Amino acid sequence: IHPKHSFEFLDLKDLTSLAEAQMEEIQPDWTFNVQSGALLHDPKSNPKWAVFSVPAEQLSEAWKKWTWNMLRHNPRGPLNRPKPNKDMEETLKDGIFKEHFHLLNNGLSAVCDSLIIRGHQDPFIMSTSEDSVEIEVRNFQIVNGIQTTHTLFEAYDSNRSLKGVNIVVKISEFPGAENKTFVE
Repeated sequence: IHPKHSFEFLDLKDLTSLAEAQMEEIQPDWTFNVQSGALLHDPKSNPKWAVFSVPAEQLSEAWKKWTWNMLRHNPRGPLNRPKPNKDMEETLKDGIFKEHFHLLNNGLSAVCDSLIIRGHQDPFIMSTSEDSVEIEVRNFQIVNGIQTTHTLFEAYDSNRSLKGVNIVVKISEFPGAENKTFVE
């Protein structure tokens, strides 16, 4: 005898509502610490934006703390180990290639409600300074790059060393982005 099963069909709007009901109303705020030479931005642009390279451990720590709250603008979650994720894992295991991860990977794109950069004097010159720059983001939302983020987190969570592994982050400030559609 087979047990009875019931199914409910949901459209995208219903699925979104269900996901939002399950997700805590927490805005993922985070401060990235990067070296001054790993940052490019234009403080006079509207919207504000920045491109920077950040140690993979920092991104993994953000994912550990905020997980799904960082994906409100991303209609997909992590996939179950597709070939690109396996290739990233192999790169992370390779002693030579892992330090070039940021050159071999597309990085991630994100939006936020607020973007504040502290400690970077000249936005258009990539200095060789070892000075630390703080990049404060309010409501950090990954738009593209969840497979990379999740693969890095799995390595981090498995206590594999991510020393020397960096990831390129492209972020734009869009206050109130929660209520906007970026792609139709």
